[in-house]
Amino acid sequence: MSDVTVEDFLVWSKQQNIDMNGVTPARLHGRGLGIVAQRPLKAGDVIVNVPTKALLTSNCIPQWFKDCNSKSSIHGLLASYLAVRPGGITEWEPWIRTWPTMDEFRKVMPLLWPFQLRECCKVDRARGASTFYPLPPMVGGRWMNENLKGRVSQDQNGPISCLLSKQERKLAVDFDAHRQASDCQHSDDYIHKWLVVNTRSFYYDLELKWKPRSNDDKLVLCPAVDIFNHSDHGCNVSYDKSGFVVTTDRDYAEGEEFGRVSIPLWEAVSDLKEIYADLNGFVPDENKWDSLVLDPLMLGSNGIDATSQKRLEKAGYLGHYSLDLNGVCYRTEVAARTQTFSLHKWRRYVAGRTEEDDGSDAANDFIIHKLIRPFMKEAENAVCI
Repeated sequence: MSDVTVEDFLVWSKQQNIDMNGVTPARLHGRGLGIVAQRPLKAGDVIVNVPTKALLTSNCIPQWFKDCNSKSSIHGLLASYLAVRPGGITEWEPWIRTWPTMDEFRKVMPLLWPFQLRECCKVDRARGASTFYPLPPMVGGRWMNENLKGRVSQDQNGPISCLLSKQERKLAVDFDAHRQASDCQHSDDYIHKWLVVNTRSFYYDLELKWKPRSNDDKLVLCPAVDIFNHSDHGCNVSYDKSGFVVTTDRDYAEGEEFGRVSIPLWEAVSDLKEIYADLNGFVPDENKWDSLVLDPLMLGSNGIDATSQKRLEKAGYLGHYSLDLNGVCYRTEVAARTQTFSLHKWRRYVAGRTEEDDGSDAANDFIIHKLIRPFMKEAENAVCI
């Protein structure tokens, strides 16, 4: 975004009654656009206030256009409206020019990468040819470890489903609805706007007249707030019937960049918390939502046996195992103890009847040797290549 574009956006923002208090958009080296302080600010200061009238929601779209796109999700409807621009709508043009271009998306979004960059690649080294998968297993759906290949489900609702496949299916469904409704397919422009909505939208569940398909379809585009870069520690974002408000979490010096952490969409939809790489095309240095899905290892050939899996299914503890910054989840603890406890003792543990020896040492050994070390080896192999 050029300085001229910034100025145009600031003029447009004032016309929309968007209040930017002591902050401004700026291009940051290696980080694209961001929001920086124009003067020292205190914790608790309101730095951005966006009125509801400035938001782009499904309510902004004419009813005749909604009728033509009756099969679309809110995500697809917003993308279609921005791509088609019926009547040559220009009211959001200064804001639209702040969005990433298609070329910028192509550089970072796996969804747009050529097939050969998403499948097995070969690299010739002095020590011989090596193969690797450019994308992490939970995104690309492929493992280097032969014992784990095929363990990532292609089921869209599966606990260990391939995130990239999920995104491809969502885009295909929305694009098909758009193509049926539009005389002109607007293929490239539609995909560009779909990715804009995908990466820059916020959760919004107030007075939407277009019925969302699911929680992650309750979307809104919010000018100014969408320019803040993601951060593990940063400003708080909230909304109500009057609009969106951004508040500082601490004191800021002049010229310092603001990050935003309270991203309503991600707080409301739990299965979106670990997919920065697939949705936004980047992985932050710090991410409190970061976690590893352990299902391929726990349910693989070197994990828990078939009898234990049936026992876990009956008890409601089969699948959805994870490791985050705080350690493994309780479901993982329960599953691990099927391998270290007798049936009687395991049932007492699941029922919450505490024992003097809760089996932590044996369970931890199982988790380390069967889950953590294989995951580390997978990562080390990929990094070494």
